Parts: sequence; C-alpha cells; structure tokens
Amino acid sequence: MPATFKEYEGADDDAKIMAWIADVLGDADALPHDTLHENLKSGVVLCNLVNVVQPNSVKKVSKLPSPFPQRENVRAFIEAVRAIGVPDAENFDTDDLFEGRNMRQVALCLVSLGRKLHDVEDYDGATWVKHAVRKLGNSDGKKFEVKEDALWGKSNAEYVATRHN
Repeated sequence: MPATFKEYEGADDDAKIMAWIADVLGDADALPHDTLHENLKSGVVLCNLVNVVQPNSVKKVSKLPSPFPQRENVRAFIEAVRAIGVPDAENFDTDDLFEGRNMRQVALCLVSLGRKLHDVEDYDGATWVKHAVRKLGNSDGKKFEVKEDALWGKSNAEYVATRHN
C-alpha cells in the first residue's frame, strides 16, 4: 500500500482508498490489514474517518469484536455520510461491507465522500479530486463540457464503431 495518498501512482483502487483514509486520519498505521474489507469491516475506521471530517458525527464508536456493535458502527457511518451529502445511490448497505458482498459499492461511497469534502465547512484535509471541467465550444464555454476525473481518469479504451449489414 502506498504510504500516503500522494503516492497512489500505480496502486490499485483499494490501495488508493486506504492511502486516502490514512491521510485523512493522519495515521499511516490506521489500516494494518492488506485489504479494504479487513480494514473497514468493524466500522471503527469508518467512524473515525467521518468524525475527523465532522466531529461528533458518530457519537459512540464501539471497539467490541462482536458482530452487532460492528454493524452498528457501519450503520452509523452510512447515516453520517448521508447527512454530509453522499447520495443514496452512491452509499452502501451494511451487508455490502460486513459480509464483503459489494466492496465496489463501499469504494464508490468512500470516493463520493471524498469529493463531498470540498463542500464541508471547516474541513481542510485530504479530499478526492473533484471533476475538472474543460469547456469546449463558444467563448462563454456553455455549449459543451467535458468532465475529466483527474484521479480515476478515462480508460485507454477506444470506441470503435462497427456497422452491421
């Protein structure tokens, strides 16, 4: 895993997210496991993350190793990021993380949260890059907008039109 978010170059998406979380928390050792799932399953890291962004968003963070309090931590995080402005379509369900059923949705939620942090008052820590907008067309730039994500980028895939006769 990269030591900091700034060193994400060449890392996989989970490693980028873990590095970002470590930057927000200000602790490179906050994520001791190799996988995103292992690091986040208990919900403790997630609750700590959202409490750095907006203090006291999650008032009670349980460090008990049993499933019920861990699920409560995850639920509390989900509600806190919803309050910050992460859309439900980009949020996840407790089982997505706890059971490891849909880690892609968990990753989407964290990236969405990172982008929303640009709008959180009094937060000046690490964020995900907002979409850069390049204007094309007439001089006032209103005709076309091409959104480019500086972090995830566009794929190198090329669209090839085919004709079916």
